[in-house]
Amino acid sequence: MDNQHLKIFLEQLFDLLRIRSSEETLSFESLSFGLRQLPVSPRIHFTRFDYEMITEQGRLTDEKGNLDVSAFTAVMHRQVRHYVRRKLQRSVSETEVAQDFSHLASVQLILSEVDNLHLKYDGLDTRLDQMHVSSAA
Repeated sequence: MDNQHLKIFLEQLFDLLRIRSSEETLSFESLSFGLRQLPVSPRIHFTRFDYEMITEQGRLTDEKGNLDVSAFTAVMHRQVRHYVRRKLQRSVSETEVAQDFSHLASVQLILSEVDNLHLKYDGLDTRLDQMHVSSAA
C-alpha cells in the first residue's frame, strides 16, 4: 500500500470512527468507542494514555482535545510506521542467514535516515510557520 492509498484508507476510517458524532473532529471517546467496534480480533483496547501518547500530549489536537482528519491521518500514519519498524526489528532479531540480516539491517538504516529527514522537514515547516505569523503581525 502506497502513501496515497494509506491516506485514503485513513480518511475513510476517520469518517467511520466518527459516525456517532455530528462534529467534524474525533474525540478520545469517539475514537476509543469506534476502535472497539471494529471487527478485528483481538479487540482494540484504547486508553486515555494511548490517546495522549499518539497525540503528543495533545499537541496534535484542537483546542477541545479532538483530532481533525488531517491530524488523525498524520497520527495513524505514524502508528503504521512504528508498527512496520517493530515488525522489521523482530525480523532482524530472528533471522539466521547473514545475507538476510544484512538486507534487513540496511532497510532499518534507510528508514532511520528517512525518519531523520522527516524530523528536519517538520522543524523547518514549524520555523517557516512562525516566520509567516511574525511577518503578518
